[in-house]
Amino acid sequence: MIRLNEIKRQDKRIFLITGANSGLGYETTKFLLERGATVIMCCRDLIKGENAKKELLKFNYSGNIELFELDLSDLIKINKFVELIKNKFNYLDVLINNAGIMAPPKIFSKQGFEIQFAVNHLAHMYLTLELLPILEERKNSRVVTVTSGVQYFGKIQWNDLQGNLKYDRWASYAQ
Repeated sequence: MIRLNEIKRQDKRIFLITGANSGLGYETTKFLLERGATVIMCCRDLIKGENAKKELLKFNYSGNIELFELDLSDLIKINKFVELIKNKFNYLDVLINNAGIMAPPKIFSKQGFEIQFAVNHLAHMYLTLELLPILEERKNSRVVTVTSGVQYFGKIQWNDLQGNLKYDRWASYAQ
C-alpha cells in the first residue's frame, strides 16, 4: 500500500474531478494541488465551487485550479461541458468520477431517468466515454470511479430500474 507522503509530485499532470467542492472531491483536489497538479474542479453549483476554490487558494499550493460548472443530471449539459474541456485542454491524465447524490425523493433527470441512476451511473459513464479521446492522449492515463459501500447492500432490479413499480430512495441508491 502506498502512503500519501510517498506520492510524488504531479507537476504537468491534469486531473478532472467531479464533485470537487466538498467531501472526498475537495480533499482530493487539495492533496493534488499540494503535489503541483492542475485540477479541473467540476461543480454543479458554481457559487459553492467558487467558495471552495477561494479556500484552496489560501493554502498557496503550487498546483493550478480550473473551475467549471458541471450538472450531471443533464446529458446535454455534460456534452457541452466536454466540448469546453476538449477545446481548452489537449489531454487529461486522470478523470476522477466522484460526484454523486444520495437518497433524494423520487425525481427524474432531464432525460427521464431516476435521478440517482442518472447522476451516479449514467452521467459518469457518458462523461468517461466522451473524455476518452483526450485521456488516450497520455500514456498511463487513468479513470477512477468513487463508489459507496452501500453498493454491497443493493440488488439490481432489472425489471424496475426506474423504481416505477416500487420506489425506495435508499434501495435505489444501493442499486
